[in-house]
Amino acid sequence: MIPKKEDVIHAFQAQLRSRLESVEQITASARDEATNDETRSEGKYDTRAIEASYLAAGQGQRMAALRQLLVWFDQFNFTDSEVVGIGALVQIKSGTILLVGPVGGEQITIAGKKVTLLGARSPLGQALIGCEIDDEIAWPTPRGVRTETIVHVN
Repeated sequence: MIPKKEDVIHAFQAQLRSRLESVEQITASARDEATNDETRSEGKYDTRAIEASYLAAGQGQRMAALRQLLVWFDQFNFTDSEVVGIGALVQIKSGTILLVGPVGGEQITIAGKKVTLLGARSPLGQALIGCEIDDEIAWPTPRGVRTETIVHVN
């Protein structure tokens, strides 16, 4: 049994908000470290300040990406459809459950089922877009082309 799309969306939103909170704290700490007097360079080979600033910049980029994804979840109109598009909840024959989004990489477990946020531009995402239940899809993987059948679209 596939979880309800509404429950999946709320679970992703909660996870992203929690992750954003954590990344905001890490970013603030990294920013403080980069600007701390004790991190100031003591010579031309002392790179602590540079490394701390790179860490702060990277955490800032991660924070911006999480915020952008949260905005998408908050503003996207998740209507039911029989055709796979961005916002579709899809299950393939192997049992994998996917929520097609603008980017991927996040996972949640809801009602004992693992749901993966799949980027629409990924090879699997591109294969899914525009398909319907019972369509067979094929996409390239490092081990060769993989094929599956779509068993659920919502």
